[in-house]
Amino acid sequence: MGKAKTVTSWREAARITGLTPATLRARVEAGNLTQPPWTQAALEKARDAKTTNRSKRGERSEHGTSARWSAGCNCEECAGAHLSAVRDLRRRKSLEALEPHREQILSMLASGDTYKKIFEKTGIRPQALTGIASWDEEWRQALDEALMSGRRPDLNHGTSWGWRCGCRCPECRDAHASECR
Repeated sequence: MGKAKTVTSWREAARITGLTPATLRARVEAGNLTQPPWTQAALEKARDAKTTNRSKRGERSEHGTSARWSAGCNCEECAGAHLSAVRDLRRRKSLEALEPHREQILSMLASGDTYKKIFEKTGIRPQALTGIASWDEEWRQALDEALMSGRRPDLNHGTSWGWRCGCRCPECRDAHASECR
């Protein structure tokens, strides 16, 4: 076997380790790497070394928390806790955006306005209105009541044709959903 290849250039060391020359210099200052020349094994060891003794935020947190997931744990408990925290945050923000316009939206729907007009007037997208209805039972009931009272009397409701004509009442929505299955 031959002699191990030595590396003397900061650029070559950066290419081998995937670190920047500045990071390599920081590893030298931290004592994780000697001054050049280096062996490939020394560079790999320096690449994997921590430059600081500080632990990441959340590393000492219990499993099953979002903080632990943020620190790098990918177990099912931590991932589930993180997803739950993100979902709760998004739902809270959705409700905060809806609340100032809630009564206006319901009265516009009850008077027969379309989701497009509501979006133009309030800035709240139809997907947000129906998305909130998928998990907020109170909003779903209020939305369905408004849609039922504002629906066009000239349409045959409960058919896919009603959906194509722009009706979003529960009956037309169900007919559209069964057609898409």
